[in-house]
Order: sequence, then C-alpha cells, then structure tokens
Amino acid sequence: MELKGAFSFLIISFIYSFSFVYNLSCENLTQIIPKNTPELISLITTNIDSLQDKSHSCIDTLMKYGKIEALDFYLNELSKRGKEYKENLEISLNTMLTQINDVYNKHQYTSEDYQEVFPASKWAQSLDEIFIEIKFAHRHDSPGCLEMKDLKVDIKEKSVSLIGYCVLGEVPIKMNYYIETFDKIDVKSSKHFVSSVGRYQFNLKKKKSNNYWKQLLNNKMKIPNNMRVWFEMKEKYQKELSKYEIDENDDILQAMVEAAEKNEKKRNKKEKKDKKDTKEKKDKKTKKKKNKKNSDL
Repeated sequence: MELKGAFSFLIISFIYSFSFVYNLSCENLTQIIPKNTPELISLITTNIDSLQDKSHSCIDTLMKYGKIEALDFYLNELSKRGKEYKENLEISLNTMLTQINDVYNKHQYTSEDYQEVFPASKWAQSLDEIFIEIKFAHRHDSPGCLEMKDLKVDIKEKSVSLIGYCVLGEVPIKMNYYIETFDKIDVKSSKHFVSSVGRYQFNLKKKKSNNYWKQLLNNKMKIPNNMRVWFEMKEKYQKELSKYEIDENDDILQAMVEAAEKNEKKRNKKEKKDKKDTKEKKDKKTKKKKNKKNSDL
C-alpha cells in the first residue's frame, strides 16, 4: 500500500511538473486526467491562463469524463475572467444529449417489441440494370420512417436484402426487405444509396448485359401486394425495352396491385373496428359488474 501511495505521488508530481513546463492543454488533460476531483481542479487552476482560450475543447473533455464538479469550477473561473462560454457549453451539452439519446433509442426496445414490415417498393429495368426504390413504409400512400437505425444491406448474385429499424408513431418497426431475383446480379458493379428522405435505391447491374428480365422475382416468390412498377424510371428506357414487352401488361399488373392494397385496407379497417367493439363490450361488462357491486352494498 505504501509503495502504491508513493507511486501515485510520483505520478501526480510529474503531472504538475509537466503542466508548469509545457502549459497543459485540454488534449493533454484528456490523457492524464486524474480520478480525484481536487487534483483535477488544482490542474485547472494551475493552467487556467492557457485553458481559458480553449473552452470548447475543455468543456467537451470534462463533460465526457463526467467531471461535473470540475466543469462547474472551470466555468466559474471563465466567468470571473469575463470569458464567453455559453455557446460552447450548449454545443457540448447538445452533442452529448444526442449521443445518449441515440444509444437510448437503439436499446429501449427488445427484438420482440418490433413489428416486422415488408416495405413498399417499385422497380424498373434497362437492358443492363435493375432499379428498385424502397419506401420505409408498409404502403406507398402512407407516412414512412424518415430515419432508419442499424441499416444493413446485402446484395448477392441472386438476392437482395435490406434490414433497418425505426419508430413510427411510437411503434417500433423492423423493415425487412428480401427478394430473390429472376436472374443473376453483378454484385461488384451494383450500387445502393439513400435516394431521398425515407427512401432507398438499388441500381443492380445485370450479370448478362443487354438482357431483358420478364419479371423481377424468381418463380418461387409471390409478388408482394405493395410492390409496383416504377413507371417514371421505366419511361426512360421504354424505347430499348419495347420490343421485349409484347406480352407484358403493366396496367393490368398495376390494377391487380392496387386492388390487393384496397382489400388490405378494408381488412385493416375491419380489424380496428372489431377491436374497438370488443373493447366497448368489455368496458360495458366491467361497468355493469361495478354497478351491481355498488348496489349490493
């Protein structure tokens, strides 16, 4: 114990000597910051002349290490010297709160809390590429998530997947997009990126160039109700594709998709009504029991 105490004394003595000779900065302070608050305050006092002009860095350092008492002392010293620090304090605090909030949002839900959703999408093609745009929502006409967390994208030779997490209207949602493609993809030449707020785009290079795909999905996969033709993109390549589309009828496909979505809306509306009716019946039953109990008294 005595040896340990002597060693600590030597370290502290070295720190103070170093600070006197080299004019300790906030960056140096980060490396040698002592656990004992009085020692830290002494270091700040000794080097206040150099530290007062670096308030943003010092506030960040003291806040990062949770040295609140030392931070309060440092701000008081700046105030005595007429130094402005309010803006730097607000920036550091907001940065830390954002980081803490991000961690909280990431871990506030367990995997069982998330409602899994296959996001709405639309697609088109040229003879060399497949274009897919994903909207982070269940339907094309409904509000979507504007910000995704832990987004993971995987493009393979015969499949594409995207997984991400968000909270929409206080409901935790897991976006899970997975498709198996009609033909092979050139993985290395393919691209993916955020196309706009709440949307994500894939530009998939076809393994065989100058090749028309009669469909996006392989024959084993059923076309999701919320997958559409990307008509705006399709029009750009209509001329080169027209000779291959004699047997294709996008309008019929679109009508089928819209009909499926309409039926889904009806089902959702009916489910909400059934839940509401069940709740009302339960409330009436509870109220009736309560009234009976009061009358018996």
